[in-house]
Amino acid sequence: MLTLSKTYKAHNIPTTHVHPQATPNSQTLTLNEREIQQMLQSKQEAEALSRLTHDQIKLTAHRGCGPTTVFNADRASDYPAENSLNAIKQAFIEGADVIEIDIFKSRDAVLFLSHDNEIWKIAQGQDRAGQHLPNGETHSSYLISSKDAAELKKIIIGPAGETLPTLAEVSELMRNANRELTKYHCPKVALNVELKDGSAVPEIVHFYSNEFHAGKRTDMEDIIFCSFNHNALIQLKESFEAENISPIRIAPGIKTKQLFDVADIGKRYEVTQGAEYNEHKLSQLLKLVTEHDMEGFDAVLWDFRAPLVELAAQSGKAIHASTSDFRQFDAVPDFAQALLAMSKEVTTFFKCDGVSKARRALLSASINGIGIQMLYQRTPEGDEHYYLYHSRNEVSSKILEEGGVYPTPYSQLKRV
Repeated sequence: MLTLSKTYKAHNIPTTHVHPQATPNSQTLTLNEREIQQMLQSKQEAEALSRLTHDQIKLTAHRGCGPTTVFNADRASDYPAENSLNAIKQAFIEGADVIEIDIFKSRDAVLFLSHDNEIWKIAQGQDRAGQHLPNGETHSSYLISSKDAAELKKIIIGPAGETLPTLAEVSELMRNANRELTKYHCPKVALNVELKDGSAVPEIVHFYSNEFHAGKRTDMEDIIFCSFNHNALIQLKESFEAENISPIRIAPGIKTKQLFDVADIGKRYEVTQGAEYNEHKLSQLLKLVTEHDMEGFDAVLWDFRAPLVELAAQSGKAIHASTSDFRQFDAVPDFAQALLAMSKEVTTFFKCDGVSKARRALLSASINGIGIQMLYQRTPEGDEHYYLYHSRNEVSSKILEEGGVYPTPYSQLKRV
């Protein structure tokens, strides 16, 4: 029996969606009253999913709250630019459990949010292939690492005039938004920092060390660091420990080729149906995670199979599964079944561009796929309570044995 009676007391909660461009060019570090109310409403929906999955699925807003940049000019114009302050606000508004960001450092060692070092991949209206750069720029000059902070702040990355935010700005925005959540007794939102720039380790340690000394934080429990650069992650953890800052949560990014044989991997990194893990590669990953006390395993959702889930469960680790195909949540239901199956065994963080869309699809799959009944009861005190009754044993594990249907990337979908 699961009760859904919990509510977060807030007044005048609107029922309409808050458009991410409701306040164009707004990059303030606080949420306005309307955004706060919408956030609280989304937290009620998040509570429903949390109860259905025994708090085992955590929705992580990918790249702030995306959408993942595919064509830049062709991307959805009604969403904020990835890794922008507006995207992070939207993640709070949609009730995310965690917000994922990507980090590079500028020429003058300022930490900026960006998924790519190549500015032509993130700047508004630029040619993502890098064949037509702005006048005077070259492939070596038009990089995050080649510009100083003042230059980077002039670069427009989104349709609402968003510019590249610094980690300091994001940290302040996270602090202010979480303060509002705490006021209404809601769980705080954690931060997932993906380290794209391995040379930025000293700057990251220095940044958070300063936050400690300034009294802006008391621990690092609300931050998860991840990276495909495993050596940089280990260095980061050891550097924090040398500063007497611990525990540090780190999760290694795992590429498809680090799990499967090359012969089983397609051009789009899709895996042959029924392909099995390379046992040696799997044992190496387990050794990496256990020796360095890492948080768990971070990989593309479609690469998870039962053996890796079982390893995570047996070793007390979490799973971080990512997909940016949020526009296909309704069309490709395998993602929901895979997440529900994994969440029976381990805590599963799901990185997605559209938190609200993913949550609705997961709730729908839970009700339709697990056999849910809603029951009503009035307590002796006169309160009305609604209960959801379900059996979690009805989720098929077949999808973790053979893998799900790998969706066609958004960039390859036919335009309508």
